[in-house]
Amino acid sequence: MSFKISTAAVDQADLLIRQCEFPAMIDNPLRKIMFPRCCQATEGEVEQEILWTVQSLQQNLESGILEIRTVCLETGLPVGFAIWSLDQASQKQEHKDKADNSSKRCIRELPTTLDIQSWSQVSKLLRAERTRILRDLHNIWRLQAISVNPTYQRQGAASLLLDWGCRRADEHGYVSFVMASPAAVHLYAKFGYTAVGAVRTAQGTFTSMLRAAKSK
Repeated sequence: MSFKISTAAVDQADLLIRQCEFPAMIDNPLRKIMFPRCCQATEGEVEQEILWTVQSLQQNLESGILEIRTVCLETGLPVGFAIWSLDQASQKQEHKDKADNSSKRCIRELPTTLDIQSWSQVSKLLRAERTRILRDLHNIWRLQAISVNPTYQRQGAASLLLDWGCRRADEHGYVSFVMASPAAVHLYAKFGYTAVGAVRTAQGTFTSMLRAAKSK
């Protein structure tokens, strides 16, 4: 199947979440932690969750700080997207990021089905693991998220996005980092990521992975 990659547009947030992220996250362990009642959620509750996620992506697109790429069919329909950031793992920057994220969360109305305590706990665990791994590193090319509609998974869409990200890291000499969900570890390993740690949860193990930049 033929795909093309492009920069995500600000007005694509709703489409990207409904077409790509939400279908891809149905069985994701992180979603099951955050929304333990997701299987019993009403249509209205699901819509509330979707809108909350759309608002988050909209803010990221409007900020212009993150690198967000989409992969589309020849018709232009997006079937997946990925989000990268260039991080500086200093304590000062970490505090700033946490403050910024808290501010953004306050602006958005939380879905009624969100388990705030579980969300907070797993976020702390993942953040602590990320800090442990990246403490002494700089210019970290961090893959924050990658979502592909299940209909187009295992057809090269995710690999196209990862290939773009890896080439970008190699071009600038960046160390790449991702906190991989259980299902994604094998794919990241194919692109040179190596497991360096893990966070175990009731819904599965998240693996912290690093990739060194390849010489030109």
